[in-house]
Amino acid sequence: MAETHLHAPARVFQNEVQKIEAVIYAMAEKFLEKMDLEEVMEEISMTRLGEMLVNKGYGEGYDKGYDIGHSRGVEEGKLDAARNLLGQVSPDILAKTLELPLDTILKLKEEQESSSK
Repeated sequence: MAETHLHAPARVFQNEVQKIEAVIYAMAEKFLEKMDLEEVMEEISMTRLGEMLVNKGYGEGYDKGYDIGHSRGVEEGKLDAARNLLGQVSPDILAKTLELPLDTILKLKEEQESSSK
């Protein structure tokens, strides 16, 4: 129990430091000239707040990249399924089932026909 009490103030202190740094950054952006602001930003970038901002940017970038990659993967999977089923299922049914535009299915069919010649 005593250990928990010893660590609690450190967490509170870190939280307060982050709040103070955030206020300093906000005030610097509002009141300083561009050159001065760049100096403050350099100093802040070396702090926990700067680290938090960088980590947030990385996290957002990762999430966006994941979403884009996932969407592309799903789309490629649908196209592969369409290519594999084209000779066995009508283009209309493929388009509806795979939720792809009919034009896309017809283009795949043309590609298959031209490559088999």
